[in-house]
Amino acid sequence: MINNKLSTKGFTLIELLITITVITVGIFGAYVAIQQAISTVDYSRSRLTAAFLAQEGVEIIKNIRDTNLLERSVAWDKDLAPGEYEVVYDDVQFLSPGLFICASSSDFLTLRFLTKTDDGPYDYSSPNETRYKRKVRIERISNEHLRLTIKVYWITKKGYKEFKLMQEMYKWW
Repeated sequence: MINNKLSTKGFTLIELLITITVITVGIFGAYVAIQQAISTVDYSRSRLTAAFLAQEGVEIIKNIRDTNLLERSVAWDKDLAPGEYEVVYDDVQFLSPGLFICASSSDFLTLRFLTKTDDGPYDYSSPNETRYKRKVRIERISNEHLRLTIKVYWITKKGYKEFKLMQEMYKWW
């Protein structure tokens, strides 16, 4: 009688290579998914910060308009001449706004980086430079209507990204 039993005491070389390949592909896929998730979270956080900085730009301009309203002896759009500006609160405690005229061709390269202390607001004088830049463009549509275009830029590994916010402003009193 012939014994037809095959011995199965271990894996063959082909089975081992296939197992290693499957495990490697699985680990690589998980690595790529984690990298994508980290990149997406970083982009979302940066875009949210840019949106807040753009809204702050609108609020600074509204503060100037509303201060003019309270003074009553000045025009509603005093200090809001058409042009491009870097804006910041000069004195956060008293919400004193400041407009800084941008260079004539104010693109990403010519703007200053916003700075920030650990517990303070964004400005241009703190020691810690951030990766954000902000520009406010004021256009006169009519005697009672201004258009604001706020752009916030931030640096990424592949260059820079931009967040844009448009706001209409009127003489409302």
